Amino acid sequence: MYIAYFARVSEDAEFCVETFLPEIESATESIELSEAERDELLGAMLGTAVKLLYAFLWQVRLLMSQRSMKTVNNFLL
Repeated sequence: MYIAYFARVSEDAEFCVETFLPEIESATESIELSEAERDELLGAMLGTAVKLLYAFLWQVRLLMSQRSMKTVNNFLL
């Protein structure tokens, strides 16, 4: 079971590196951004990454703690 999972992960990684990333690079190579636009884009991307990481960690902590589940249920009800 685990071997099949890692084989799938390897296929996905290969697809990303050999197919997806080159297509993204070719599709975006003609886009010119000013320094201010690059900074704004980087800030938005970092903000999104931090929010996704926080949401993932909060969900894992919430799912692993029954006490937290009771607290959230009491809050929602």
